[in-house]
Amino acid sequence: MHLPDRPRTPLRRRGRTASVVVALLLATLAPALPAHAADTISVSGRVTDEADQPIADLVVSISPDGGGRVLSATTASDGRFTIAAVPPGRSELSVDDDWAAEDRWRHQTWDGTAGVEAWTTFDTGTSDLTGVAFRLRPTSGFVGHAVDEHGVPLANIAWDVLEQHPDTGAWLGRQYGPLLTDEGGRMWFAADPGTTWRLCFTDSWYQPTDEGMGRWTPAVRHTDGCWDAGGGSGVALADASDISFTDVGQRVDVTVVMPTAGKALTLGYPAIVGSTDTGATLTASPGTWGPGTVSLSYRWYTYSEAGGREQIPGATAATFTTTSAQQGMQVGVEVTGRRTGYATATRLTSLGPIGRTAPTVTSPLTITGTPAPGQTLTASHGALSPAGSSVWSEWYVNGVPAGYGTTFAVTTAHRTATVEVRARFTASGGGERLATAKVRVPGLAFTPATPTVAGTAVVGQTLTAKVGTWSPTPTTLTYQWYRGSTAISGATGKTYTLKAADRGARVKVKVTGARAGYDTASRTSASTATVKGVLVPATPTVSGTAKVGRTLTAKVGTWKPSGVTFTYRWYRNGTAISGATGKTYVVAKADRGARLHVRVTGSRSGYVSQSRSSASTAKVV
Repeated sequence: MHLPDRPRTPLRRRGRTASVVVALLLATLAPALPAHAADTISVSGRVTDEADQPIADLVVSISPDGGGRVLSATTASDGRFTIAAVPPGRSELSVDDDWAAEDRWRHQTWDGTAGVEAWTTFDTGTSDLTGVAFRLRPTSGFVGHAVDEHGVPLANIAWDVLEQHPDTGAWLGRQYGPLLTDEGGRMWFAADPGTTWRLCFTDSWYQPTDEGMGRWTPAVRHTDGCWDAGGGSGVALADASDISFTDVGQRVDVTVVMPTAGKALTLGYPAIVGSTDTGATLTASPGTWGPGTVSLSYRWYTYSEAGGREQIPGATAATFTTTSAQQGMQVGVEVTGRRTGYATATRLTSLGPIGRTAPTVTSPLTITGTPAPGQTLTASHGALSPAGSSVWSEWYVNGVPAGYGTTFAVTTAHRTATVEVRARFTASGGGERLATAKVRVPGLAFTPATPTVAGTAVVGQTLTAKVGTWSPTPTTLTYQWYRGSTAISGATGKTYTLKAADRGARVKVKVTGARAGYDTASRTSASTATVKGVLVPATPTVSGTAKVGRTLTAKVGTWKPSGVTFTYRWYRNGTAISGATGKTYVVAKADRGARLHVRVTGSRSGYVSQSRSSASTAKVV
């Protein structure tokens, strides 16, 4: 069983679909050749169902057995067709509609006397051929629909149909793809009578570059699941319902609900670095995941025709050392990414079969050349042995596939990017060795400014980062505030309000500028003065009688925190009384007819002093 590192061929239905489509394109685009009676013949006939009812709009095609131009014709409303200018000789003549949205009829080829449901060729003879009669049986199969929790169809959902191995009981899927739902969230699979299948959908298709099927980087992902007759969602393969076929032409329509699972991660393209030699240590290179920090985990598997994919017990590290137990099997690793608020995502890759001797190189893979725009990088390595070994290299930019071959041309678009090459060394006996090398392309340089901090270094006050003038101006600026040398969690705005935890410390801010094509640059401000706390004062009161000769006493109340020292100042009708700076005050003759109050000031080291005034007394008598 082969699990591809990543899909290459856009096959949406059965394996022969692509070749049929190519044949039609060739027939459409190839220039018309002049017909010479002595050199070509015509082939004509009729396509019907088993009840002799005509079938229109099917394509009948013919091609030379040894390869050559494909000619075709479409059946008319009465089922008839004629293909002209056919070179005589052994050829393949077939009718099939498996490029349609859903197969309606089983494929047939002409064996010289009748249409048969097999691949065969016949000798056309040298005269015009008439009377070809295809009698088609209807195709059995099922249509699957992938929808979200609101019933909205989901396009580009990966699907697989699995059949149980009669001996091992393992459920085995298709070995081609990618198999994806269409714009209406639908898939189609033709199934023969006497077969039983299970249908599973996974929202795993990810294509950041256009390789013939367009880009596909969805904003959200949906919960994987298999079809369940009870209508459940998120159903695992082991708990899925069977889809069985007993009759020719039987068609089944099923729907799988895939609830929204979360935002979509940016997926890495994993690779297994190491060799197929027994006893080799394999390392999972996960590729580039995002956004931000994504937690990655690993599970190693074996793959075989009989057993399908089977997890290797305990193999959950980023490395795995093969043993004789994996002899003859492919070994694969499943890399799973997790981040809060995002749908968990998984990608697979494989290497093998294990036990085949891998080629060796006299020096490891490196990237040579200057990593700068206008320069060419080269995947370099030592001599390969044994003789006849080959190498295939693929390049990645920031984890995204960017081309094949020994060299890579660096452009201005690659500034600040990480360029990686993956080289697969293959021996004539099938043994493989995968190696990787990386290099970073430097960006242009900013001329940054050192930021300053505006504001008062007191708990409760707001500080503001003043960026200064950068050249060129960054397109984005980010901030991180520090208490001493420790980053303050969550303090990433342009402003910061000082907290009680900042008292006694000095605060500073680091400003980082970014712009496409430029290396990010950071500058840190000078630290503020030591941050002072703020006392929580109480309003003082005055006890005693406002009468000449009597003593008044200032009651300070409860201030926080404890340990506050106090000073006092007494006032007569709002004017400070000279020398009256004690906690108590003896009412003087000069106070008669006036109102008195006291102002208390609290002080403590590391805090901003606070003052509070009492209410005024009654008029002194």
